[in-house]
Amino acid sequence: MRMTRRTLAAVVMAPAAALAAQTAATPPLAQTPQPTDSLDSARRQIHNNAAALARFDLPMATEPAFRFEA
Repeated sequence: MRMTRRTLAAVVMAPAAALAAQTAATPPLAQTPQPTDSLDSARRQIHNNAAALARFDLPMATEPAFRFEA
């Protein structure tokens, strides 16, 4: 079965569009400010993850994970 990028996008995005329509119908919840300690911990976690990923040397042949052909 051949599938074009447009039909693939339509298949993949259909559930997301349905979910967006559902959430748009519900009233938004009150926004609470995020405590600074959780923001700092999230920043530290992102920094630590980036440092852990930087330790690995990936050859260019492994990226990208997708290959689009015409």
